[in-house]
Amino acid sequence: MIKLTDKKYILFDLDGTLTDSYPAITTSFLYAVQGYDRTSFTADELSSIIGPPLKDSFMRLLGVDGFEAWELVKKYREYYNAGGMYNCKVYEGIEALLKYLSNRGYKVVVATSKPEVQAIKVLSHFGLDKYFTLIAGDDENCSRANKKDVITYCLNRLGSPSVQEVVMVGDRKYDMLGAKELGITAIGVTYGYGSHSELSSSGADFIVNNANELKELFL
Repeated sequence: MIKLTDKKYILFDLDGTLTDSYPAITTSFLYAVQGYDRTSFTADELSSIIGPPLKDSFMRLLGVDGFEAWELVKKYREYYNAGGMYNCKVYEGIEALLKYLSNRGYKVVVATSKPEVQAIKVLSHFGLDKYFTLIAGDDENCSRANKKDVITYCLNRLGSPSVQEVVMVGDRKYDMLGAKELGITAIGVTYGYGSHSELSSSGADFIVNNANELKELFL
């Protein structure tokens, strides 16, 4: 039986877990693909870009190679960094949850595939940065290719704690798979962009539907 109250480090994904980032990410994506033959995407396709590394999403949806995908990432960042990143909102109950966990002595951390500098700006914009021991993400060159790499980088910066002391919270299979590869307990949230079935089939140890249910796991 996994006892979450024994954990010391709680790692959170950002997009789809702390913030509803759909408008920020999709408008930046659509800006980047202007001029391509394909500029129309289904709602499911647009939702699918939230979670995995952005470069991979360009390659998958447009069929471009790695070099061209990297050029699209740079175009995406033009719009996103100019202010598009703030076109999002914090999910209901998240700030109260972060405050509660911090006050209980947990080390609250962000582990996101978003570039670290962007994550820091977004969380600072919403006044959430004060709750985190560490905000860790990808670098500007997308060198941390998957969520396992991001989590490993995050743990290294925390001083390499035992994985038994760590839990990962996220909304997509990438969060669950990255955590389970490292032997870390994984909590899936359904209010983001991944379904219950996606999270369950990817190894989630717990699945919750809102911030209040997540808080209850740590009571």
